[in-house]
Parts: sequence; structure tokens; C-alpha cells
Amino acid sequence: MGFIAYLVLYCRMLGKGATIGRKAAGYRVLDERTMQPIGTGRAVGRYFATILSAMPLYLGLLWPLWDNERRTFHDMIVKTRAISN
Repeated sequence: MGFIAYLVLYCRMLGKGATIGRKAAGYRVLDERTMQPIGTGRAVGRYFATILSAMPLYLGLLWPLWDNERRTFHDMIVKTRAISN
């Protein structure tokens, strides 16, 4: 039950643009087309896409090391961008 509460809180905060950690680091997660916060529904999708992104030997999480746009697989799947302030 605690995990579900955490997931809901995490996705609501991310849906508004940033979690506590992202705010502290100066990052926001935005829609790639409108550059607006993604909303709770897409934040849930991004959370599960992160799991898929990590499955092939964490390649999706390491991809920004080679990508010119510095995007992870889960950002590409859900069409978001992590932007620094």
C-alpha cells in the first residue's frame, strides 16, 4: 500500500513539472512540443517507461551519454524533455 501512495505522490509532483529531487537539482520534466508540465497521467506512463528503459542492461538510462539531445529512452517513449532551469 505504501508503494502505491508513493507512486501517486511521485507522479502528481512530476506531472506538475518536478519532484522534490528534480526541483533541488534545478530540473523540470516538460512535454517536448508544448514545453508545459506533462500531467499526472503521462507521469505515470513515464514512470513505467523508465522500468522498460532500464531492462536492456540499463542502456536506456545510459543513452544520454551518446545522444546529442541527451534524452533517455523513457523520455523518447513518452515524448518529454528534462530541462534544467
